[in-house]
Amino acid sequence: MSTTLRFRYPRDLLSQPLLHRAFFASWGRIPVPTQVRVEEDILIIESQTLGSGTVHFPWPNRRLGLVFLATETLCERERPYHIVKELARGQLGRTIRRFVELVYCGFKPNDKLRRTIRLEVARFANIATADDQSPELDEQAKESLSRLIQLSLVLNEMFLEQSLSYRKQYTPLFPIQLGVGVTSFLQENAMGYLESYADHLRNVFHLMNATPTWRELEPESDAFSWELFDNRIEAMRQNGFHAIGGPIVQFDFRSIPNWVLEQINNGDFFERAALKYVDTFLEHFSDKIDVWILTSKMNSHQLEQCPIQRLIHLTSQIVHIFSNHDPKSPGLIGIDQPWGDYLLHHETPFSPFNIAEILNDIPGIGGIVLDVNIGLSSRCSYPRDPMAFSAMIDQWSIFGKPLYLSFGVPSELGTNPDLPDEFVGVSFDWSRKTQQEWIHRCIPILFSKRSIAGVFWNQLEDSEYSEFGSFGLFDTVGRLKPAYRKLAAYRSAYLE
Repeated sequence: MSTTLRFRYPRDLLSQPLLHRAFFASWGRIPVPTQVRVEEDILIIESQTLGSGTVHFPWPNRRLGLVFLATETLCERERPYHIVKELARGQLGRTIRRFVELVYCGFKPNDKLRRTIRLEVARFANIATADDQSPELDEQAKESLSRLIQLSLVLNEMFLEQSLSYRKQYTPLFPIQLGVGVTSFLQENAMGYLESYADHLRNVFHLMNATPTWRELEPESDAFSWELFDNRIEAMRQNGFHAIGGPIVQFDFRSIPNWVLEQINNGDFFERAALKYVDTFLEHFSDKIDVWILTSKMNSHQLEQCPIQRLIHLTSQIVHIFSNHDPKSPGLIGIDQPWGDYLLHHETPFSPFNIAEILNDIPGIGGIVLDVNIGLSSRCSYPRDPMAFSAMIDQWSIFGKPLYLSFGVPSELGTNPDLPDEFVGVSFDWSRKTQQEWIHRCIPILFSKRSIAGVFWNQLEDSEYSEFGSFGLFDTVGRLKPAYRKLAAYRSAYLE
């Protein structure tokens, strides 16, 4: 079964290196494996599913660097669609629906915004009825799409201004915790590094996460190196930070010890080793951790040897052990790539939401951590615009559990040779300015959601040792990036 959609596209608008990133999404905008090819001037999108759906295209953006824009629902037909017209139709449709939703929730738009929306609807009506072969259509559709993207940003800003102002009337400072991942502990001068920046960091972050991996803490069976984490926790506490513990078990081949990986399919050896490790970890650090992350990446297929059903069952057992320790703080479960981009690379019936529905029935889970690391590698989430970002948080809020977002955005285009699928050419740019813009657009969205209990920036400083090399708020020589200052301003304005 497959669905094939054909598109005309102006060659000067989308470069060939970016086109192969387009993907088809079925019901619920869940991505499915997609093949992309070009025949003459026709772009062909073929998905391994039957029926209609939306198509998502990478689109260079002056402010954000790159975003994936979506069409409205399309069905298979012989006559090619016009790619830019359909993207404009999709952007207009989503903006109008968002406008109606916000008004229903109490948003009070001004007359200028209403007039702008009516004007864009009238302008698009002319484009929608134009001949796809018209030489003027390419430029008209491109201009329409540009205006509609800007309109969606204005709508988002206007709503957030009202939403945050209303929330502050009743809660002057929001009970949201800010945390950060610290990789500098891998360096010999870790203590000195932290002390050098402690004053800066205390102005922004409540929590730090410097948890070693299972591989580091138990390099050999029953040979625990707890002092690695004990020393880091002591350094954090001395400098005024609370400690995040975890993920205790992260389901990827870089985090699990080799002696476990070698026998991972030997009966229940993996489960027995993991449960013993978790129990011992919880016992040792019981009075030293303020936020627990029990497991993560169960859904992103980074541990190829284990089917997802096995990892879900193991997670359930880990939650049970955690509950038996009667901790004072809740135990969180991490979900990677909550839009489901990993489904583009793996055929599986388990979307992130399917997994969350299963986990929601497990007693003892105190919250969900959504890992959103923006990028183009198979380990990242493709970048969406602020409307899609906000809608994703709303969707995950329906489970009624506190949400935490582990967030990261690059400040330059990744060229890591270990992640060759990241590099796509020079058709767009991520920079320090676009990293700051992502914080400007997305952090207020998170602060406006009552379901959000914490935001964890995934990496404090750039590091060649990290899979997210340029995601730091400090560069490799310790200079602050503009993103840090923007985050500091939001902490001062809105959080306890």
